[in-house]
Amino acid sequence: MSATTHARYRATEEQRFRQLLSAWLTTLPPDGWKGGVTELFAALDTFGRAGKFFVFVPTSSGLTKTLLAHDTTIRAGGFSLRIGRTKSARFIAIEPSSPRNRNG
Repeated sequence: MSATTHARYRATEEQRFRQLLSAWLTTLPPDGWKGGVTELFAALDTFGRAGKFFVFVPTSSGLTKTLLAHDTTIRAGGFSLRIGRTKSARFIAIEPSSPRNRNG
């Protein structure tokens, strides 16, 4: 695969994930979403298949890294991303942005 083809593939993949994430964020309740990486994968994958987004949703730490890369998309949707862990498990929280942070 040439470098040009690979760059085009990556750009298309990122655009499709951004579209999926943006659409999914509009379906969230006002208080956002919180759960594990596996639960988020299931939610995004199911939503993507139902909406025919034709996008690869990464799993495990790949999903966490992808979310961090798409932080601006999450912020544009009026939410903020928080990743943490308890003693027993990791979690991802997509929470409403404070009014101060919504404009920039």
